[in-house]
Amino acid sequence: MRLARVAAMAAAMGLAAQAARADVPGPVSVTQAWARATAPGQQAGASYFTVTSRAADRLTAVASPDAANAMLHRSTATGGMAGMEDMDALVLQPGRAVTLQPRGMHVMLMGLKHPLAAGGTVELDLTFEHAGRVVVRAPVLPIGSPGPGR
Repeated sequence: MRLARVAAMAAAMGLAAQAARADVPGPVSVTQAWARATAPGQQAGASYFTVTSRAADRLTAVASPDAANAMLHRSTATGGMAGMEDMDALVLQPGRAVTLQPRGMHVMLMGLKHPLAAGGTVELDLTFEHAGRVVVRAPVLPIGSPGPGR
């Protein structure tokens, strides 16, 4: 009986230790993730977020089960013409937040598998050079939204 009680206490302590570890932030924090709703028939969308890393790192790949392709893009303006260019990676400096936002850096979602509807979510699979894979579920905000809380 005493052995069973000791085993139960050890198991409870192990669960408490696991719970405590789960509360410790990982090496990369992704906050304020969101996407804009798309118009009917629109095949592309965009998602945004803020990312902070505790150590030097790079966001090297993005994917989404909600789109055929996802890629890091940067909005550009050359000679009065707006455009976009692919980014190979997003460099993260220790402790310095980087925000992806409209008319700036963003995740471009091409070949959407379904419309992005306000109130829904879109899943982003982010791969960091050192921190590894981070999966984010971003709420979809109405068309024209400037972002969460704005």
